Amino acid sequence: MSYMKPVIREPYYDKPIWIENEVTRKEFTFLSSNSSEAEVELFLLHLFGYNRIDASISFEESFKVLLKEDEVAILGGVAFLQDDETFIMPSCCCGLEEIQSIDYSIKAKQSPWLGHDPSPGA
Repeated sequence: MSYMKPVIREPYYDKPIWIENEVTRKEFTFLSSNSSEAEVELFLLHLFGYNRIDASISFEESFKVLLKEDEVAILGGVAFLQDDETFIMPSCCCGLEEIQSIDYSIKAKQSPWLGHDPSPGA
């Protein structure tokens, strides 16, 4: 059965001081309402790191800085999966902030924007 999931890619940033657990970084992590605490921490690490929020400031200050931004981006997007071995991942210049336009493209039966590398399509 084919499906799509939001995904973050390449979360290789410094761990904020307010994340106490050790974070295991993976090339990509799928996001869902069933995401584990470790996956949520990896998402937050990536969100703040990608948006250049200083990892040495407190949890509260991190969110204050993030919420003052005009735009917030994160490397990732929507992955299209047929099974555990057959999938199309988003690539460069594609992000979770594009999820509404990707949804529109699918409903309009158009190939969604999934980035440049190497021009993936569905």
